[in-house]
Amino acid sequence: MEKEVLATMCHLLDQLPPRIKTLPLRLYADNYFSGVPLAVEMASCGYAFTGTIHQNRVPNSRPLPGVRAMKRNERGSIAIVFDEADKVAPVRWKDNAVVTVVSTSSATNPTHNAARWSSAEKKKIIVQQPNSIHLYNKSNGWY
Repeated sequence: MEKEVLATMCHLLDQLPPRIKTLPLRLYADNYFSGVPLAVEMASCGYAFTGTIHQNRVPNSRPLPGVRAMKRNERGSIAIVFDEADKVAPVRWKDNAVVTVVSTSSATNPTHNAARWSSAEKKKIIVQQPNSIHLYNKSNGWY
């Protein structure tokens, strides 16, 4: 399915008017469409890309800690594997659940303070949030 998504995305982007193509576009996608190969292709076309991905779409060549291991960490824990060759950064972050994103435009820095409800403490707490997740949430109407 990923090849079909890649072909569709490239086709759609090729249809943009020239005045739009010259803008610094940032593309965001949810986990149905996203994967490391799509991020690599978007980067090679000059587009910044960030998207959530399923844990099984992180290639073995990018050894992020597993979801089970991340669940044992404290809230706000961050794991990243940045590849200099293709400028793609899969990031795994623990909030209530473990979230995995892949980004070509940002990784973890700067981190942002995110207010989250703590059931254990019965109050809002501040946890560190990677920049790629912050931008993804901001672009998808979470703010």
